[in-house]
Amino acid sequence: MLKEFKKRKAEIFQAYDKLVQEGIAKKEEVERWKSELDREEFTVSFCGQIKAGKSTLLNALIFRKPVLPSKITPHTAKLTLIKYGEKLKFKVNFYSQKEWKELQKVEKDGEKYFDKYLKEEVNKRITKGIYPDSVLGTSKEIRELKELNKFVGADGEYTPFVKEITIYYPNPILKELTIVDTPGTNDPNPLRSEETKKWIKNSNAVVYVVYAGQAFSEPDIEFINEYLLTVPPNLMVFAVNKIDTVTSIEEVKAWVESVKNDERLKVRGIMQDKESIAFVSALAGLIERMLKDCEKAGIEPDECIPEEFQEHAEELYEKEFLDEEKHGIPELERVIEKKLIKTKGHYLLCTHKQRIIGLIDRKSLEVEKNLKAKSEQLKALGQSREEIERKIEELEQARKKLKKSIKILNDKAFENINRFRKYVDKIVNEEIRQGRRNIERIAKELESVDWDAIPGEAAFRIKATVNEMFSRIKSKLSDKNKEAQEFKQNMNIAYEEFKKNAKGLGVDVSDTFDFFPFNTIFAESMAEVEEELAEQEKELYYELEELKKECSNLAKSFIRFLTFGLVDGGNRKKFIAKIKNRSLIFIEKSLRGLPNIIKRAFRDAISQKFEEVGMVIANRIETVSKALGMLLEEEESVEKASARLKEEVAKVEKELQHLQEVKKQLSNLIKVECGHV
Repeated sequence: MLKEFKKRKAEIFQAYDKLVQEGIAKKEEVERWKSELDREEFTVSFCGQIKAGKSTLLNALIFRKPVLPSKITPHTAKLTLIKYGEKLKFKVNFYSQKEWKELQKVEKDGEKYFDKYLKEEVNKRITKGIYPDSVLGTSKEIRELKELNKFVGADGEYTPFVKEITIYYPNPILKELTIVDTPGTNDPNPLRSEETKKWIKNSNAVVYVVYAGQAFSEPDIEFINEYLLTVPPNLMVFAVNKIDTVTSIEEVKAWVESVKNDERLKVRGIMQDKESIAFVSALAGLIERMLKDCEKAGIEPDECIPEEFQEHAEELYEKEFLDEEKHGIPELERVIEKKLIKTKGHYLLCTHKQRIIGLIDRKSLEVEKNLKAKSEQLKALGQSREEIERKIEELEQARKKLKKSIKILNDKAFENINRFRKYVDKIVNEEIRQGRRNIERIAKELESVDWDAIPGEAAFRIKATVNEMFSRIKSKLSDKNKEAQEFKQNMNIAYEEFKKNAKGLGVDVSDTFDFFPFNTIFAESMAEVEEELAEQEKELYYELEELKKECSNLAKSFIRFLTFGLVDGGNRKKFIAKIKNRSLIFIEKSLRGLPNIIKRAFRDAISQKFEEVGMVIANRIETVSKALGMLLEEEESVEKASARLKEEVAKVEKELQHLQEVKKQLSNLIKVECGHV
């Protein structure tokens, strides 16, 4: 067995050397990969969009307590390595001076990342006497968990300056593998995003985490298809997280089944194995494990469970999610054990084989793009000077017509948005009416509740009412309802019409924008709505807590009750009326703004998408136009230019053919059966 493993390793080393020889990979990269294989290092990256719940999942799987911060924002997320160590300790690496300067320059979507996300935070630290120069280019080792928040917490003293952290922890599973907790596939930090992509490229396996409420949205599919090219499909595990937050797990499972048929995944064999997908509630799993450890240590849950988890624990207990079978963490552990750990040696070889083949495929894609560009130029050369001038004029006319087409498409989009907004208005009005009735009913019921129990009862009943109300709204705004489907259908019809017009004018955009990404836009818009609802919910709970304190203060002074008659029926009614009025104001305030939030979210997302389409069209027209214009200016004849381009096309075709031969040669050289490689 060992002899066979060494033989396969030698074949992979030989294949890596061939990649360097062919200019497909850099020597330093290859030496690092060879070193990893030699040491039999097995790295598993946990990927997924920010707020998918990766950190909470790792807390449940590895630490059984909240070690990794879960309340992070896109700009406070850190790349985290988790390795085996005899005792818990942390190594914090700060940005280097060079990286910090680069971070201040980089732009994203026309805006400087530093100015948008970090400047204000850095200035706050400077006012506290913490200057960038005092930490940049250094690292720090800490051994106390409570110290970690200073470096990774949202308000941590050193958080803006931290690039990555390494955690050492005595979990036996870490003897078998190194875990990388990536910040998120939608990370706004360009430097960190590149670092994440490097780690994924160098990983042997991936656990991809998605939020059950919008599982496998378009950004997920795009990321899996583009950046997990070097990871074998049988070394991908998918965790559908936060199943405790959805109304129907069966609906989520049905949706995931339908996603499997996406051609981009199917052709590479991704998600085709049922055992590669687990449905989990990481939060429930973490709390259940903390409770078990508390019981084992003989500590009361109230003393053992951090305060921020206690309310969640009650909710999850009521939903019966504090059960291993229900939260699914043991099932995910079984999948990881079976797919990634037990066959580690074989899959380690498969990972390297996949990386080699994936790098050749990526190079082939680049060459194919180059071939397409040169072929288009060659096609343009087969025209006379008059034809070229006429074509340039036609392109200019096409540009104007397409600009007009985009405006028409934009107008149609806004018509659909306004129509959908009216539907949202209708939902909101219905829920406000229902909310008023419920609050009136609660106020009436509170009249028969003991004075000192009123705030607690009010909070409990109003929270339940609000939760039901928000759940109904989310359900009615689901992308599976009739109105949303109609919106989607209308947009796709308009989009297909636009593509047809563009093609008729000589510009094909189907390879770049194959379909209108409605699901992605809808998911992102709904996420914004959910955030707004969550904020309004917090505001209500805060007000209810204030009322609770107000009532408690009155109850403490019994003499005042006797002296001023504060407990008479009139005052009870006034207090209940106060609760009722605040609740009604909240319902009105929180819901009235929703239609505009949805309208704005859709409008912004759609405008951005059309802007991208416009840019692609403009760039393509400009590329062809410039190529044609250059022909008119060049001294050499069209015949000479055509001959030169024919030679270049033949050379690129030969390069592409050679790459396919190299792929075949190396596939045959590495005698490891991996499937879908």
